[in-house]
Amino acid sequence: MKFRAIIATLFTTLMLALSSLVSAQDVDLCFGLAQADCDAITAAYATEVNSFTQDFSINFSLTGLPAEAGGDITFNVSGVGPFAVDLSKELPVEMALPMNVSFSGPDGSGEGSIEIRIVDGFVYIQNPEDTSEWIGVNALEAANDPSLTGGLGLPLDPASLTEADAEALMADLPIDEDTLALIDALAAVPGFLAYERAGDTYTFTADVGALITAPEFNQALETIGELTGDPSVASMGMIVPMLLSDGTMQVVQVVDPGSNTVTGLEFYMDATVNGSMLDASLTEPIVVNLDFTVQLSDINADFTFEAPANATIMPTGGS
Repeated sequence: MKFRAIIATLFTTLMLALSSLVSAQDVDLCFGLAQADCDAITAAYATEVNSFTQDFSINFSLTGLPAEAGGDITFNVSGVGPFAVDLSKELPVEMALPMNVSFSGPDGSGEGSIEIRIVDGFVYIQNPEDTSEWIGVNALEAANDPSLTGGLGLPLDPASLTEADAEALMADLPIDEDTLALIDALAAVPGFLAYERAGDTYTFTADVGALITAPEFNQALETIGELTGDPSVASMGMIVPMLLSDGTMQVVQVVDPGSNTVTGLEFYMDATVNGSMLDASLTEPIVVNLDFTVQLSDINADFTFEAPANATIMPTGGS
């Protein structure tokens, strides 16, 4: 069950990342990137991509925790397989993804292989202990079935939202000119955000350490406290720099000039936390590292996806 939970988390993370890679077509924030270069990366994201082969890896580590707290945690996964989007289908995603997984932590360590497939609206997961066994579930039914880990808990049907509904939701968000000015001030903090191009590679870097030590960060917290009516928010300006001594996120995007598509995406995150701020017994810094990389090939190729034979279909609807 722990292994299945890890795979479920991995799958969710992977789908979100791929969704961003394929669908992030409306973002035109340059963050210091020359306008021509900004236009070029935006155009690459706007190129229609309906299918590809993905070669990805995720490496995560959490170090610095004492043995009594469970010790270090690591998680590594990699896989290669086809992925396709067909908007004419109710569940517009199909994929086949065999993966190699290894992990270590308080509950022990292990490694193995597993495969996930999405075919005709069903999600199939291979039994890592017996690769001839598969379980399947109707993804859309499962998402709305409270008997299956609570469903997704959606308060409404996203498909029923109209454009007017979406505009009404946005209108309810507390974003006015003052808030936008606050966001702009944070984005302009020296050393916080940087965007650079080197040939066909675009690198976006966010240095959280530079942000939380800037006067603009304290000013933003004070403003948020005033807007929310919670003056204690301002005190975070002193606490956060003592808690987080270092934090950097970087996104590397590689454009294939032939197809004018983004075929490489790398996401790196590292953070160093002062453990003693959380617990006096923690004398070592807690270091978090996450690396995610995906390379795409066979752009817009035709793939055939097959459901595994003799898969056991899990019931939904509270059965």
